[in-house]
Amino acid sequence: MVDRTAATRTEQDRVAGTLTVAHRVVRTVVEETARRVTGVAERSGTLDSLRGLGSPHAEVRMTGLSAHVRLTVDVTWPCALAEVAAEVRDVVRSETTRLTGIDVHTVDVEVRAVPPTAEARERRVS
Repeated sequence: MVDRTAATRTEQDRVAGTLTVAHRVVRTVVEETARRVTGVAERSGTLDSLRGLGSPHAEVRMTGLSAHVRLTVDVTWPCALAEVAAEVRDVVRSETTRLTGIDVHTVDVEVRAVPPTAEARERRVS
């Protein structure tokens, strides 16, 4: 019996074409996905965006159809920092792969700031 699976796949791949996803698309997906994780605070503004200080902020290094992500986030206070960072890492890796087809090898998460929520600021005693 002859195995024609490999020949068929090769023919289908050639006819179907290729997929190219720009690193800025992956970066946008990473940042939008991180924003949706509970505990992640969003900081944006024109100057922050221009200087790369917005949050979340991702740097993506692409190698073919794989990516390495460095992600900086601000989180709200109070929260368990390690738990939020781990959830960000896991959700970003799985959702970015699902949405883009890019295999995300690593997601390094840096927590930069912990601004208090409005509720936490109200409880402060002066």
